[in-house]
Amino acid sequence: MQKRALIVEGGGMRGIFASGVLDAFMDKAFFNPIRFAKGGNLIDVKWLWEVSIERYPIDREKLFTNIPMYAAVTNIDTGHADYHRIKPDTLSNVLEATTALPIAYRETPCFSGGCYTDGGVADSIPVRKAYRLGARDITVVLSHPLSYKKQTIKYPWFVKTLFSQHPNIAKSMMVRANNYNESLEFIKNPPNDLKIRVIAPPEQFAVKRLTMNKNTLNKGYLMGKQAGQEHIENSV
Repeated sequence: MQKRALIVEGGGMRGIFASGVLDAFMDKAFFNPIRFAKGGNLIDVKWLWEVSIERYPIDREKLFTNIPMYAAVTNIDTGHADYHRIKPDTLSNVLEATTALPIAYRETPCFSGGCYTDGGVADSIPVRKAYRLGARDITVVLSHPLSYKKQTIKYPWFVKTLFSQHPNIAKSMMVRANNYNESLEFIKNPPNDLKIRVIAPPEQFAVKRLTMNKNTLNKGYLMGKQAGQEHIENSV
């Protein structure tokens, strides 16, 4: 059997689309539950995580199966992506790191010998990492329409000033658009031995990184759930 992988892109509140997709998967037991959180202090995601885990305890027996889960985070010293396996004792630390948006998140999460920021800085769509790990059948859930292209930073000097204490993060920010677009190109033109299935929001997707309107978020979620259901039907 080919080694399979599920890649879920973050993107703040745009992740509501992926939530709908994953709920559709769980409704049909299509994949084991996999969740990733994105965000930062600007919307106090750490608080949201703590309150959510208290009100809606995780079913750890279902979450931690024999299927490994990884989250991409960016090492603030190297500026490169590190890929941490999510385990019961690392869950809170790793998910906090994935929410640590540069600048917007004031406290840098440190664990396992390093300090980290949002994995989207270095690797927003770690599909190439999954391929390097041996996956040959990959499902990718995007948070932008497939036609999206990330634009290069307009004011490099400003980024260098903001991250003057972490120059390697600044370097990663400078090439972030190129890395992101290269991942999209990899998805659209995969190697001959790789099968990639893509689930992406429609062109009219209105949810942005910091969208707070409940109606807009609900519509985004329902779009994701419908896309997940259609994916399952087409995969049967």
